[in-house]
Amino acid sequence: MQERFSTAGKDIQRREDHWHRSLALLEGSWQDWLLGLGLGGFPRAYVLSTDPGSRVGTYLYRQEAGNTFLRLGGGNDLNLGQRIEISPHKRGPLRFSGILRTDGKIRKFGGSICRRRLLEQQAYNRTCTYFSVRIEGQAQTWQSFSREIEIKKDLKDDGWTDPRVTLFRLSNGTQGTLLDLDNLALRGTMGLNYLHNGDFSAGGDRWFSYNDFEHLPWHAKNLYLAILIDQGLLGLTGFLALNALAVRRAWQPARTGDPLAIGSIAMMAGWLTLGAVATLVDVPRNTFLYFLVLLAVGSASGLPRTGRKQTGAARHPTRQDRVMPEAPTASRNPEYRASRLQGPTD
Repeated sequence: MQERFSTAGKDIQRREDHWHRSLALLEGSWQDWLLGLGLGGFPRAYVLSTDPGSRVGTYLYRQEAGNTFLRLGGGNDLNLGQRIEISPHKRGPLRFSGILRTDGKIRKFGGSICRRRLLEQQAYNRTCTYFSVRIEGQAQTWQSFSREIEIKKDLKDDGWTDPRVTLFRLSNGTQGTLLDLDNLALRGTMGLNYLHNGDFSAGGDRWFSYNDFEHLPWHAKNLYLAILIDQGLLGLTGFLALNALAVRRAWQPARTGDPLAIGSIAMMAGWLTLGAVATLVDVPRNTFLYFLVLLAVGSASGLPRTGRKQTGAARHPTRQDRVMPEAPTASRNPEYRASRLQGPTD
């Protein structure tokens, strides 16, 4: 923790430099400023605007003669992997095989098998088993490979209190090179293949990219800047207006002590404050929950109107307001007194 605080100054400077570089992506035309680059347009524009030598890696699903394969561009942090269903207590050899093709500049590629949480940097994960595959043969031609992986570490976790998944990852760590992979398989001693879509016939299904450290090329690291780049001034204005409407709806109930309104305002304040140094919208679960609360608060019936005073005809009468009719008495009604003296008649 002390080491993290000691680098706070450098971290702030790095973020500011990244914000300036991100904002420069909108210098193309007034349409970009008004409408943005489109959802998901930031990574594409960022990687095309930087020096190729500084890229952290790329991946692409290509087709040749109707066959789909994976192309990994060299980088120092990009990994492509998938979750595999393997016993947490698995120990022993696994056989990783497939076919590859290179541009002649790469001599090996590597990967790992780890028991991992959703947010956990691989460098600090003690459950990882690392492996590498040496590349031999001619360039620009497909060749087969096979590598035995010995899992020496226990992949188990701490049960339901610390759930993890087993992750298989691949990486091309040589910058400026291209590596094509196809027909990948990871088999145990019984011949069961733990990888799905290893031939990439379904494109990127089951595969997902990971960046543990060099993640800036994927997001603007600022919520408002990210919305501006993706959706332009119109999108940013709409987002701010939606938040303002939600705060206005919840403000009066919050003043009267409504717990739902108070909690909603506190949640919005925390989320929008954190958005000054984080993108936030690139985490689907957080984004869904936040906009769900905005929808509930901003709707007409989202919060109970406990703080609204009822006046005039809309106010329900209280007990003091109800006037009970007086019972007839003899002193006030002569006819009533006469009927009481005569008694009942037939």
